[in-house]
Amino acid sequence: MYKNASDFCSQVWGHSWRVVPDGRPCMRLWFDGSMGNPNKRVALLYGFHSVDRNGFPSGAEAVTFSSLQLFIFGAMLTTLLS
Repeated sequence: MYKNASDFCSQVWGHSWRVVPDGRPCMRLWFDGSMGNPNKRVALLYGFHSVDRNGFPSGAEAVTFSSLQLFIFGAMLTTLLS
């Protein structure tokens, strides 16, 4: 079904996730909650970069479905974690 872990991450949930190099901010599915939630920082980072001054999605990537999903997910996650 999937060739490897990268292929799985790239195809799962309608291509909404993508593999990034180590060291780049990314969402974690599993983490040690006693050390805080690393996804909060990532949601804030990507949420900040994907909206304009009026709070609307910005840039050409804002029109893609995956980007919109990521924007909505980041906004929901930020709300839940605040």
